[in-house]
Amino acid sequence: MRTVCDVGEMFQVLENRIANNFIPALTGRESCSNEERSLLSLPTRHSGLNLPNPVDLAEIQHDASLKLTEPLKKMTLSHNTSVAALFRKHELDKKREYGERVREVENSSFTQLVFSTTGGTSRETTVVYKRLADLLANKLN
Repeated sequence: MRTVCDVGEMFQVLENRIANNFIPALTGRESCSNEERSLLSLPTRHSGLNLPNPVDLAEIQHDASLKLTEPLKKMTLSHNTSVAALFRKHELDKKREYGERVREVENSSFTQLVFSTTGGTSRETTVVYKRLADLLANKLN
């Protein structure tokens, strides 16, 4: 379960349904005491049914999530590279990788197009798109 901070009490309705409806239907008994509920929340290897209490579990899961993502968060925040700088780096990498072969073997030139997965483009890609739009507009008019 993934949770955000301070949502445990929001799961109380679900816990009430589990304790008052589901567990009695499962066990064939009319009600479930707090002690029985605690025992049934234990993992099966400890003779429970692994039916955790979502109210209790929410805070535990939130703490675990914070601990697990802390290294990634620190790494992400330590990089002060702008998106434009990343696009420029990828443009230069492509120029180095393909530029010489295109010039020497194919006797040509090329413009590298750099896109992000979120729809962003590099400066040179934007220039190419604008040029293509101008050519299409002129052709259609």
